[in-house]
Amino acid sequence: MKPAMIICHENPAMLAGFGYLAESATTLKLIKCPTAEAALQSLKTSTASLLICSFSLPTMGALQLIIRAKTLSPKTKILVTGDDDSGFVAEKCIGSGASGYLTSTVSAAEFATAISTVCKESIYTESRVAQKLALKNIRGSHHVFDSLSPREFDIFTKVIADKTAKEVAKELFLAEKTVANYISIIKKKLRTKTSAGLLRIGIKEGFSPELYQTPQTLNLENNVTSAG
Repeated sequence: MKPAMIICHENPAMLAGFGYLAESATTLKLIKCPTAEAALQSLKTSTASLLICSFSLPTMGALQLIIRAKTLSPKTKILVTGDDDSGFVAEKCIGSGASGYLTSTVSAAEFATAISTVCKESIYTESRVAQKLALKNIRGSHHVFDSLSPREFDIFTKVIADKTAKEVAKELFLAEKTVANYISIIKKKLRTKTSAGLLRIGIKEGFSPELYQTPQTLNLENNVTSAG
């Protein structure tokens, strides 16, 4: 069976764009999936060398997908794409088992480099994100988000994007009460009593909440030009 590359993204334009770049960067068989569930099913029925997924996937989210994918197919490398470049999302993804992280506006050249690097058993983080991670490592301190589980961190990013517990529950296919309980735990861990307090913490730590409010569109024109 020919080795495959699975690309999973909730935004059709992004899925098509990353698919185009992937086909230009590798000879792996390309499988496109609009949901995390579809990606897991593809892992069961194919020999996937690489899984590229969006951080903002609905239902289980990227962190949950990483954990389940590595359990299902330990040898499959995982590369996550997202809109945040603060370094904290990248660190959470890699800590959960991913092999790399890229922002959604990565150049075609760096996208190809990332694929090549992770397939060779190495970790790859987009250059501007890597710089911020390096600064954090130099400081050598624990981060405020270290106490959050993958699910809690996923919900945190949705709350600071001004989504209600009901909206988060619908997006993640969870009971509203379950999400409310998660939010209470998150507030306790981050030592704040309100959602506004969570937002302040996010901004202080370098998050740009507006990036999570609406799907971002891949800069296809620039990337396609670079790829050509």
